[in-house]
Amino acid sequence: MIFCGTQRAILRRDVRIVGQKIDQIAKDFQAAPGDIVDDTSGRILSPGLIDMHVHAYHHGHLLSLDVDTVAATSGTTTFVDAGTCGILQFTAFREYVIKRARSRIFAEQTYQAGSLLDPAAASAEQEFPAFMDKAIPWKNYGNGA
Repeated sequence: MIFCGTQRAILRRDVRIVGQKIDQIAKDFQAAPGDIVDDTSGRILSPGLIDMHVHAYHHGHLLSLDVDTVAATSGTTTFVDAGTCGILQFTAFREYVIKRARSRIFAEQTYQAGSLLDPAAASAEQEFPAFMDKAIPWKNYGNGA
């Protein structure tokens, strides 16, 4: 059974996988010589799920988790970190968690460190221009409100 997002339905289909990619989806097809057949009755194949609120700075923050462990058992392939670390710890978070994870992690950040470092600064962009638009694919400037 597969979940089809365009039809918004669960459909009974056969799936042929070549390498690690889906090669064919059909109502019924015959296994080719050399194919390995796995009866997956009672299971559902779906696109990778997205967790929109997770704390992924594993070992860097008390209330965080290893997203790859969660991904392996939940079908989640993409995680949005909900501001586990601030701008001052982001480099370590990116290098030691985001880049090493097998799952995709987007970092929603609040740039409150700017007001702590320079109360006269109008925004984090003035203090951390190297981070903006280059390091963080998912942005939330401001105080998170």
